[in-house]
Amino acid sequence: MGLSIIVSMTLGIVVDDTVHFMSKYQRAMREHNMNSEGAICFAFHTVGRAMWVTPVVLAAGFSVLAFSNYKMSADMGLMTAMTIVLALFMDFSFLPALLLMSANKTDEARACH
Repeated sequence: MGLSIIVSMTLGIVVDDTVHFMSKYQRAMREHNMNSEGAICFAFHTVGRAMWVTPVVLAAGFSVLAFSNYKMSADMGLMTAMTIVLALFMDFSFLPALLLMSANKTDEARACH
C-alpha cells in the first residue's frame, strides 16, 4: 500500500524533469539544427539548474518526514526522497547517454541506406 503511494507521488516529479530535458533537447535539434552532443549541452544549459534544484529541495523536504514518530510517514518520506535522488542521478547520467546512443544508431541507419 505504501509503495503504491510513493510510486504515484514520485512518478510525476520524475517524469516532469525528464520531459523538460527532452523538450529542450528536441528544440535544439529542430530549431537550432544542433547535433546530439550540442543539443544535450543546450538542454543542460537551459534547464539543468532547475533539474538540479527542484529535486534536491523536494528530497530535503521529504527526508524531514524520516524523523516522524509515525513509521508509515517516516518510511514514505525516506523512500520518496531516495526515489527523487535516484531519478535525479538517472536524468543527469543515463538520459544523456541514452540520447547519444540513440543518435548514433540513427546515424548508422542513415548511412546504410
